[in-house]
Amino acid sequence: MRAIAMTGVVLMCSACSIPAGPPPPAAVPIPAAPAPGEARERAVREVLEAVNRTREENGLRPLQVDAALARAAREHSEELATRRTLDHTSTNPARRTLTMRIEAAGGSWNRAAENLANMNAPVSTLADRTAQIWMRSPGHRRNMLEPAYTHTGIGAAIDDRGMWYITQVYVLPRQR
Repeated sequence: MRAIAMTGVVLMCSACSIPAGPPPPAAVPIPAAPAPGEARERAVREVLEAVNRTREENGLRPLQVDAALARAAREHSEELATRRTLDHTSTNPARRTLTMRIEAAGGSWNRAAENLANMNAPVSTLADRTAQIWMRSPGHRRNMLEPAYTHTGIGAAIDDRGMWYITQVYVLPRQR
């Protein structure tokens, strides 16, 4: 995990990539601590725009939003906000790993990766700062710019201190 301070903004990032593997068992939902609806929707939309803009600037196709991946990412961000931590591992045994969360939300995967960030910043600067920091980190950059990934889901939650928790899931779906 990497901590970076930028002009009074604290950002924590973590990147994870999962190679192809067997599907995980079914999972149980976790309790949620969502960000205020409108701000959360704006954060998610703008992170998608910033990441896709970065991909296009690097000659890649934009990622397509998948509802199941978005649900998995949102639920993980909500758990992180509740726990006030940045972690690729859930405390829920049925949703412990990224691939377990994808399957639990009804998604499929052949390859999958996850970028995490948390930051105390206004929603107006959240997306651009998140994408910029991810591009400066080799693991995050690799996930963002992996041409094999075609689908994504993004989740955002904010804790009671105003700290944002962003999860972006990158997937090459399993062929059905």
